Amino acid sequence: CLLLPAGEQFLSSDQYFRLPVRRRNLVRIRESFLKDPRRTIRTVVTAADEESVAVEVDEYVLTNEVSSALAKVLDNYCDSQSVEDIGIWLSGFYGSGKSHLLKMLAHILGDVEGATVDRGHVVSSFVEKAKRTPQGEFLAGSLKKAAEIPATAVLFNISDEAEGGEENGDSVLPALYRVWNRMLGYSVVPGVAAFEKELALG
Repeated sequence: CLLLPAGEQFLSSDQYFRLPVRRRNLVRIRESFLKDPRRTIRTVVTAADEESVAVEVDEYVLTNEVSSALAKVLDNYCDSQSVEDIGIWLSGFYGSGKSHLLKMLAHILGDVEGATVDRGHVVSSFVEKAKRTPQGEFLAGSLKKAAEIPATAVLFNISDEAEGGEENGDSVLPALYRVWNRMLGYSVVPGVAAFEKELALG
């Protein structure tokens, strides 16, 4: 099947070669794509990997379902009067895009350590995507409002942080505490970290 310029029909090879030469202004199928289909496309997005985040931001597709959920999350986040009991549970089947969405949320809601893309760029990109969704200007406004809240986003793989790995059954809280202490420049050993904090406070 051959593709003729925009506005014309699809033709079989036989139909195409019956056309007068002047009408054989053939468009290759790969040329009809907005982005080069021959580029490398990563099949798995890892939350803490910053190597290809610029491409992941650019190519993220803000579906109606995600935009609706994102609008609710940002509305609650921006209007919250307290940092107590704020939590979001993100679930889905393997390959459904959880890590990709989580990564985008982190870059929207805060500064990510070692980021290769500016937070403002990510927000601007998503504002444009938001305008093409049913939530439109409401979601775009919430994105801009969230970007004004100073915050730091910490991305990590919980199974990598659990002592002894997943088999050890280490609870989530100690793993979070280790990551938090490391981010602040303290030891990942709780007792040592507590001593270091006392020294820092004088």
